[in-house]
Amino acid sequence: AARRAIRFRLTTPPGMREFACGARGPARAWVGDIEIPLVARDDERAGHQGYHARLAEPLPESATLTLRVEAPRESRGGDALPEPVRFGCGAGRIPLGDWSLHGLATYSGMAVYRKAFIAPELPSDSKLWLDLGRLCATAEVRINGRTAATLIAPPWRCDITPFLVPGENEVSVGVANTLANHYRVGIPTPYAFEHQTPSGLFGPVHCVLQPC
Repeated sequence: AARRAIRFRLTTPPGMREFACGARGPARAWVGDIEIPLVARDDERAGHQGYHARLAEPLPESATLTLRVEAPRESRGGDALPEPVRFGCGAGRIPLGDWSLHGLATYSGMAVYRKAFIAPELPSDSKLWLDLGRLCATAEVRINGRTAATLIAPPWRCDITPFLVPGENEVSVGVANTLANHYRVGIPTPYAFEHQTPSGLFGPVHCVLQPC
């Protein structure tokens, strides 16, 4: 009877610039220890109010979002948030590893990893292979904007020699997962299993010089 509010803590995806949620009562939000002003949406629905917030600058990395909801006494747990919290994101930074650890547990789609590197001088009888280590579930490798390979099964490696230029080069790896992550929450189904949901580029990523 003395409860004043229910608090929720969520991990935000990298690059978050805005979010929206619904709440069964007045709500407040913080990212880290900074309070973020919430704007009530006009589309109030039966029993709850929609909110929207936009940050002055996108957050480059994952952060902790805290929501405080003054919910009715009969609300318990997630009932105080009657709809999914939705994030709008721009470019962000994510380390190698499982997306699920960085606010993307229910995300189905693609993320692109980019890095600049200096190409070594190659002997005329050698090739430079890019080895991505381990990933889930497919990848498109581009060197300097040109597609070097589309990889759909291990080994996750490709020859990048024809795409290199002297000096600085850029490699981008677009990794796409499956619909299993979305189905676990977005469209609950008994056919999405836990072992299907790890997603991302796990590495280690390195180059291998091999003779032709």
